[in-house]
Amino acid sequence: MLIGGGPVNAVVLPTMRFAKSLFEESRVQHRFPYRFDGSFGWLAEQPSHRHNIAAGYKRTLSRQWANILNESGRNEIRIPQAFADFITTSHLHSKIRSISDCYLGLARTFIPFGKGHLLRFLNDSQGCAFWYLYIDSKTHQHCVAIFYDYFDEDDDDSQDLSTISPKHFVYDSPSFEAWLCRYWLENEIVFAHHDRTEMPRIPPRYIRAFTIDAYIEDT
Repeated sequence: MLIGGGPVNAVVLPTMRFAKSLFEESRVQHRFPYRFDGSFGWLAEQPSHRHNIAAGYKRTLSRQWANILNESGRNEIRIPQAFADFITTSHLHSKIRSISDCYLGLARTFIPFGKGHLLRFLNDSQGCAFWYLYIDSKTHQHCVAIFYDYFDEDDDDSQDLSTISPKHFVYDSPSFEAWLCRYWLENEIVFAHHDRTEMPRIPPRYIRAFTIDAYIEDT
């Protein structure tokens, strides 16, 4: 089911490795157990959850997406096709849950940053971490970065990020689909440890690689 419609300036955009990005710090990068082709086949086969990153935000997300469509057209910004497909496909949202109650929420506009633009799309429930899509305006490469700080998600990002430089962000993943897979894996592993739910059905070496020690150290 689509939550938004109309034309969108979305195309398949190349990935952006950390070495090619403007960010100065990166999370440890791991190999993934799936191939990414934009179809989200690996995600579609996963269980759905009532409590997920879009629960209670469907209507708000639909309005936000309509606004971003206008902003991308007005500013001639290309949006990664995988990002557009995920945001507008609600049954995929139900596959992703968050151990810290993070939720999908799009910023009001793209923020000029470095050689491209940032777009906030995921918010920590306590306002202390935010995930951004970064798109290079020249190469059209994209990646996902994290901003660890506090501000009100209802505020205009342009005000909060006006004095922020790339060093305040942490490079997370080389593409949106890679980020989505990493986020899903890390959270499902934590839920499996805490709530005894089923571990993702992937080889053990990937479970070890994507385990977040800080969340399961008490188990």
